[in-house]
Amino acid sequence: MAVQTYSAPANSQVSRIWRKIQGDVADALQFECEEWALLDRLDEQGLAWSLREVIVPLDINEGGRVSQIPEGGYETIPSTPNVEEITVSPLQYNIRFAASFLAQYVDERGGDAMIENELKYRAKKSVQALARAVSDDFYGFSTSILALTDTDISGTTVTVTLSAGYGVSGISNTTFIADKFRVNDRVAILDSGTYRVTGNVNSITTAGVMVILLDAAFTTTTNGQQFVRANAVESTQTSYNRGLVGLLDVLTSASVHSLSSTSVANWSPAYSDTATGRFTGTKMHIAKDEINNHGGGKVDLCFIDQAVKRDLVLQERSALRSGDPMSLQIDGDAKSKGVKWHSSRRVPPGYVVPVASKTWKKWQLNPKPGTSFSWRDGYKPTDQNYLIFGGDLPLALIATNRKNFAYFSGQARQV
Repeated sequence: MAVQTYSAPANSQVSRIWRKIQGDVADALQFECEEWALLDRLDEQGLAWSLREVIVPLDINEGGRVSQIPEGGYETIPSTPNVEEITVSPLQYNIRFAASFLAQYVDERGGDAMIENELKYRAKKSVQALARAVSDDFYGFSTSILALTDTDISGTTVTVTLSAGYGVSGISNTTFIADKFRVNDRVAILDSGTYRVTGNVNSITTAGVMVILLDAAFTTTTNGQQFVRANAVESTQTSYNRGLVGLLDVLTSASVHSLSSTSVANWSPAYSDTATGRFTGTKMHIAKDEINNHGGGKVDLCFIDQAVKRDLVLQERSALRSGDPMSLQIDGDAKSKGVKWHSSRRVPPGYVVPVASKTWKKWQLNPKPGTSFSWRDGYKPTDQNYLIFGGDLPLALIATNRKNFAYFSGQARQV
């Protein structure tokens, strides 16, 4: 009798009787933007909205005429200093996404076929992108420049090396600069503010090397070309000069809200220190005193680069070792009385910015866009079988007292 051979059973023989199991969509990246949340902490400016001109008067000039007179003598020359004015302009952030009618039909009548509701997922990703853009612009300039080039450009598919985050030569950390861009972003290249060409970001590395597919061939041997967003349907419409008056603008620009510190000396930060060195408690005391002396505010918020904050903690730990070395907490924190540290990956490298936040306000017309869209919120393009959804955020940041700001740059970092 011949015994037939056989093998142990394998799942592949009956694989089709098994269900495919999928879990919930898991976040595999950190999408939080602390600055997006910080907007809720800033006071509302409360101005009416005009598309012509909005002016805020500033009581910023000191009077100086006081005299000591002899008996029966002439009295003081009458004098009252005038107020100055700043002009504020709103900008409009816009997001859009699309979904097909077929997706709507399946959602409404096709059963439980989605791991996560497609409409809510698309809305969530759009709002995340908006939060990131606003958070990046929070620190920049009204020009909306994100970075400069440090290489020649030639052709249509070009590889560029990024430099100078926000156009500031001292912001040279390539990881920080590269984080301002994402694959499939549309960016425009400007030459000293003059539009040259728009392209699509194909890849970006933490070394600041970005590959762009340009809409048209472009050649230049001039470094320092400027990058801005250009995600509008019309390719030459860019974000240039449509940015928030961000923190670096308030700290370093001569002209802020159309008022120049060259004509009004008091329209400038209370204190600045650009010398390299370690940030210390003494420096914080200096900033607090200068802000209180000149701006009249009390520091309640401090923007600090994460790596600088680590160095500050390292300094403070040396004092703790002599206290109770047997119970030293390995991840202790450094604090400043009455001050909330704002330490996020978006704070420019090497910067520490103490602020009396009462005179830095938001001017916001609409609530922040949410993710609770319904199918009836979309509109149908002519002759096309899908719906487009969108959200708008008219917004501005307004500094009414620059003397309530101080900053330190080039501070030592622990990386």
